[in-house]
Amino acid sequence: IRLGHYGRRCPDADPGQTFTLVETNGIHATTVSFCRCKTRDGKCGAPQFQQLLAAGIFPGSVKDPKTGFTLGLLESYRRQQNQGKGSAYNFVLVLQRMAD
Repeated sequence: IRLGHYGRRCPDADPGQTFTLVETNGIHATTVSFCRCKTRDGKCGAPQFQQLLAAGIFPGSVKDPKTGFTLGLLESYRRQQNQGKGSAYNFVLVLQRMAD
């Protein structure tokens, strides 16, 4: 997953790091490359968590995120909770089975 340049390769991207992405179709091990470009005033660009949010991925943590959840997944979970009152545990079990 390339971040910071609308899916195109960043001229100053990090080499990529392992990342766990949780989507509506399961849990996936992938690689993410964060943009490290500097702004005109020499400051670092957007923090990693902001780059993930801009790509539609909710980070599992603000500092050095290694896991993310797509906004589509979170919306699916919200709808399920509003309709069926299922447990979060069962929702995760379904995702794990889909990943197998």
